[in-house]
Amino acid sequence: MDAVSGELIDLTDYHSIHHSELTSSGSLSTQCAARILIRALKAYAKDHPEQRATAAKEVALLRNPKTVKEALSTPQRAEWLAAINKEMQSLIDKGVYRVEDVPAGRKLIPTRLVLKIKLNADGSIDKFKARCVVAGYRQKAGLDYDPMGTYSPMTESTTIRLLLSLANMLNLEVDHLDIKTAFLNGVLPESEQFYCSPPPGFSLEPGKGWKMLKGLYGAHQSGAVWAKTWREWMKQHYPHFHEAGTERCVYVMREAADGTPLDLSLARDIQLEPGERLVILIMNTDDLLVLYNESARSIVDDFEKHLNTHFEATPRAPVEQYLGMHVSRDRTRRTLALDGRRHVYDFIWHMGMDPQNGTPVRTPLDPHTTYSKSDCPDEIDTALRDRVWKAHGKLIHLSVWCRPDLCHAVSVLGRYVHNPSQKLWEAYRRITKYLIKTKDLRLVYGSADPAGGLSPYGTSDSDWGASLDDRRSTGAYIFFLDGAGISWKVKLSPTACLSTQEAEYIALSEATKEALNLRMLLRDLGFGLSAPMTLFSDNKGAISMSQHPTNKPATRHVDMRIHMCRQHVELGNIKTEHMPGTDLPADMCSKQTVCPTHEKHTARTFGDQSIAPPAAPITRIVHGD
Repeated sequence: MDAVSGELIDLTDYHSIHHSELTSSGSLSTQCAARILIRALKAYAKDHPEQRATAAKEVALLRNPKTVKEALSTPQRAEWLAAINKEMQSLIDKGVYRVEDVPAGRKLIPTRLVLKIKLNADGSIDKFKARCVVAGYRQKAGLDYDPMGTYSPMTESTTIRLLLSLANMLNLEVDHLDIKTAFLNGVLPESEQFYCSPPPGFSLEPGKGWKMLKGLYGAHQSGAVWAKTWREWMKQHYPHFHEAGTERCVYVMREAADGTPLDLSLARDIQLEPGERLVILIMNTDDLLVLYNESARSIVDDFEKHLNTHFEATPRAPVEQYLGMHVSRDRTRRTLALDGRRHVYDFIWHMGMDPQNGTPVRTPLDPHTTYSKSDCPDEIDTALRDRVWKAHGKLIHLSVWCRPDLCHAVSVLGRYVHNPSQKLWEAYRRITKYLIKTKDLRLVYGSADPAGGLSPYGTSDSDWGASLDDRRSTGAYIFFLDGAGISWKVKLSPTACLSTQEAEYIALSEATKEALNLRMLLRDLGFGLSAPMTLFSDNKGAISMSQHPTNKPATRHVDMRIHMCRQHVELGNIKTEHMPGTDLPADMCSKQTVCPTHEKHTARTFGDQSIAPPAAPITRIVHGD
């Protein structure tokens, strides 16, 4: 209703505008205007089908441009031009290439400028970014790069969640900084230097080319060369920082109040020594996360200054976004929330639905619906398969990083994406409706934990013979620390199991591997556990098998490696205890549970949402898929 005239207004064709989308002078921001134009063009194309092709071209110009020509034809011409000039200047400043004559027999590898709108965690525009990227697929192994030298380490999502939960427990500072044009700092070995042509719009004399002296985005070896450069720099300038075991991206420094290094091998559990200084560095490509206590602030300040004398980095600031996940904290209440709400909203929009409207459902998959190969059609529908692949890829990212409640659905549906049916597509639509209902769900560390304690523990479960295609069992585990999940996984058993006891025992074996991984990581950080890590299961027979060779006639066929669980119980690394299935959070990851059960386990896994720090609103901007 119009507040002045009192007339009723049909809002169907109106566009709501947030105050943040207005400039200081009160006019529309460029991004808001572009979004409204896209909406108008789509409506025009719907009413005038004969103009659809023309409207589609206009819409394309308002999204992420594919070429420089398109970028300079958009309302953001000035922003794109500044980003392009900045990128090309950085290549010169870093000495990335040298213009030389191209040797006979060597072919120039083309480059191009990739343009992208970078987003903040809430979906708003951060900056316009241009990257000069080489067509790496045109490189020849053995000539342009060493095929054995392309590995670039990355930190696992479990490690990130574990470290953030530790930071919350110990009240550590969590700062973030970004190494600008990181790949351009990696010097290529002489044997791997290759030749490129400049991107379209930049020309050279005939017979000339760029001889690449440093890494460039898109090249096979660039990530590995930068990772090696960073590792060698750390060894040279900060030898007292130790790599956390097999985690090539994590470094730790712990020293006593008098400056002497602490013995990291001591089992001191998750606690700090009086007056100690702790710094943990996590580097993923060019994103550096710094965890430290107040006593070590001066060390981190000096580290940042020294870093900028060798590499150019953004100013250090409290983390708000890391690897696409949004991080928010309430230091007073000692809570930390981790979420991928922007990715959730993007998935909902990608599926053609509105996060604020729709008919929500309470579980990802219908607990009364089964899926099998018999659902797959005789002929592959390639159009449907492409849609399924795009949707499934987005769900994999969500389930790995921040949504354990989706991991079972992703595991089940992923078995049939090679030849999807309409029934499978409807399952993705149902997941979308579920995400509409749970779109703001976050992992909240600092929540009260029913199991108590200050050490991580795991829950394990299995659904015996759940796969209708081969009768293999679906096993799952979820590990907890500081009141919320830090690690989860769903996996089919390697073979069909002959009993529930055997299926649960195999699931316990998988959970044992993850328990050992967490124990070793904590040990390498100096937080070695003095007591066995507890694994909960709802099957007393499996628990008994993990403690001694009981019921031998029923288990004599079990593979030797599965008994690794029992061996580590005997070694004192883990202990197994019973927990009723109604209280076992891993239950929702091993099967399609009914609404009350799913919601109970979800609440336990994600933590107390009522104490979560305030969440920034998610904004939709013009951004192509």
